Amino acid sequence: MTRPPFGFGSSDRPEEPDDPFGLAGMLGGSGTDMAGMFGQLQKLMSWDGGPVNWDLASEVATGLTRPDDVPVTAEQEREVVEACRLADLWLDPVTELPATGGSPRAWTRTGWVESTTPAWRRLVDPVAGRVVGAMGTAMGQALEQGMAGGVPEGRVRLDLSIARGLDYYTGTVYETTMAGYEAMGSISSGGRYDSLASDGRRTYPGVGLSIGVSRILVPLVGKGVLTASRAVPSCVLVAVDAEETRPVALATAARLRARGIPCEVAPKADRFGKQIRYADRRGIPFVWFSNDEVKDIRSGEQLPADPDAWQPPAADLRPSVLSSPSA
Repeated sequence: MTRPPFGFGSSDRPEEPDDPFGLAGMLGGSGTDMAGMFGQLQKLMSWDGGPVNWDLASEVATGLTRPDDVPVTAEQEREVVEACRLADLWLDPVTELPATGGSPRAWTRTGWVESTTPAWRRLVDPVAGRVVGAMGTAMGQALEQGMAGGVPEGRVRLDLSIARGLDYYTGTVYETTMAGYEAMGSISSGGRYDSLASDGRRTYPGVGLSIGVSRILVPLVGKGVLTASRAVPSCVLVAVDAEETRPVALATAARLRARGIPCEVAPKADRFGKQIRYADRRGIPFVWFSNDEVKDIRSGEQLPADPDAWQPPAADLRPSVLSSPSA
């Protein structure tokens, strides 16, 4: 036996990841797949036959033992019987432990699991029952506190499959989904850290969360639930008469930007009609000409303007996010 019991210590087998608590073997998963292992734990604790799902426990255990199990030979059976006889002979004079009274048996690994499960049930069920009761009480209190804080009933549910690494969150872990878009997955998650910060002498707990803004918006825009009022942030396209006068257009754009008006300069000196169509395709509402006139291409109105004073309507200054009426 080269490894300490129960998985403590570093792995001496390169193909096996370190699993300091032996959870991988107990739950039938990989030491690096904590969510998968806690998913198995959820199944173990979520049936109606008692605090532990022994059917699933047996399935996991025998699934680990069967692949390399071999039958017990008659010679091995005799060796076990003789070993037990000698043990009784040596132990009876020096101990007060009563003999088992049973007949010695030799089992395969799978046979041991199947034969000892009833004894394990008698030992484990009372402990597991107390654990489940304590978990239920704590989680019930968390739900009550959430509702007392204004969370509508039915908006929060318990899910034992939500898990993180054992050295990460140390208290309640939570994830948030968007009603009607649960398939998008979690859009906000967080939990309690008992050791969020330390000054070398004391540790300080904290509760944190993150909100995935892009995770929320990108799918909704892709599904047409949300749309942008225009494709670009520019409010004004500064037209270019000719490449020789581009510096004038650049100077005008700089004056507008200095006042917080987003704008861009036409990429090509072309006929004004083409530049107006270019702005229209990009959703830019105004075109600024070199004679200091600005045109609202939606209404066709064109008026004199001063780049140091002109101000577009507030609704046109920045693009906005709109809710699609057909979504």
